[in-house]
Amino acid sequence: MKSIAEHIIDISQNSIDAGATNIQITLTIALNNLILKIKDNGKGIKQEDLSKIEDPFFTTKKTRKIGLGIPLLIHNSNAAEGSVVIQSEIGVGTEITATMNPNAIDMIPMGNIADAISWLISNNSKINIQFSYNEKESNFSISTSEIMSQQNELSI
Repeated sequence: MKSIAEHIIDISQNSIDAGATNIQITLTIALNNLILKIKDNGKGIKQEDLSKIEDPFFTTKKTRKIGLGIPLLIHNSNAAEGSVVIQSEIGVGTEITATMNPNAIDMIPMGNIADAISWLISNNSKINIQFSYNEKESNFSISTSEIMSQQNELSI
């Protein structure tokens, strides 16, 4: 992954593959801190798999033999003076929090966040995707469940 937007799509797709019906994506940017948090209500990650998740040659997917998404997120976070914390509970879901220093020399670009969120929403109409963006005085949030409720109120 070469941008934050690509990480958002990749991790969210993992959530979808895990059966999530609700995905919360929060991107917060403060002075020397970028925090990307993706939380889902999917099936969760087994404890024994959590210990292997940093290995790019480990995956639970049957369609391929490698899983680069999370190892690349960890690499990119570490390169940008940050870290990744993964919390998961079987039957409850998973929360991945990546922190980075946006001023670090090896910080990856943001990419097109709006396109990434738009793509996730338009290609997953049965999943509630909540996105929040917070930076200084600028705050934005969108939720597909809110959009659907507004659409239902406008329908005759």
